[in-house]
Amino acid sequence: MCGEQMALTLAIWVCTLPAVFLLIAPFWGLKVAGAASLAVLAALAVICAGVCSWRVGTSEASVVRKEGTS
Repeated sequence: MCGEQMALTLAIWVCTLPAVFLLIAPFWGLKVAGAASLAVLAALAVICAGVCSWRVGTSEASVVRKEGTS
């Protein structure tokens, strides 16, 4: 389940690369645009890890509740 979310996160990052480079590179250069793209990747990875751990935690709790009630 988390593999699909990580793949989606990577796809979102790849799709944001042109926008980051088109908006940042003309004003501050390629080094800053590269750093900004890595910052976007880090932010997306943190969000993905948070969502993945939250979903894993809630899915395990629901399995325990379902097993306990049946």
